[in-house]
Amino acid sequence: MVEKLRCELVSSESVHDLAWTLAERVRDSGFVPDLVVAVSRGGFTPARVLCDVLGIFNLTSIRVVHYR
Repeated sequence: MVEKLRCELVSSESVHDLAWTLAERVRDSGFVPDLVVAVSRGGFTPARVLCDVLGIFNLTSIRVVHYR
């Protein structure tokens, strides 16, 4: 039996809203990141927005592959 993966489509407006919310939480925590790591296949755009909001210039990505 093949399991169906749950996928949630997120609008670009929601991505920006969530990035701003996360950036606020990061700032409030006192943590100052040097780097943001994006998960490929959908995570690069939110990570890029987060970098822009936090003023971080170091962004990299990793590839995640699922095997059965």
